[in-house]
Amino acid sequence: MSASSWWDKSTGFALLTILLWASLAALTSRITSVSPLVLVGLVLFFCGAGALPFWRQWRASPLTWLVTITALLLYHLLLFMSFRHAPVLEANLINYLWPLCIILFTPLLLPGHPLSLHHLLAGALGLVGSVLVMVDGSLQLQQAH
Repeated sequence: MSASSWWDKSTGFALLTILLWASLAALTSRITSVSPLVLVGLVLFFCGAGALPFWRQWRASPLTWLVTITALLLYHLLLFMSFRHAPVLEANLINYLWPLCIILFTPLLLPGHPLSLHHLLAGALGLVGSVLVMVDGSLQLQQAH
């Protein structure tokens, strides 16, 4: 397989997205001269501007737009505030517990997907690993944050 056969515009955008996503915590925790609300507004504005050329393809009810925009705004506002007030590693670790929640709560929303012992074990190991990072080896939660 040649280099030109796998590298195209979509691969470049995917790699840029991964780079930006991976640097989100490090960059936003260092920007302290701008309030978290303004920072969220700027980030969502510029990211949303990239989707404007495709506005004719958007198909959703006004209620769906309202809920989605509000959820994205509040989620990122809380995330950026946590990066300011808590250690970035721990805040980001708690933020990325959502995949565990998806696995553990899937049976509640999709009855055809039962929760097995493997799911419970993986969820427990993920939570235990997160707690071990958060206690910083002292076996006592840091209540300051």
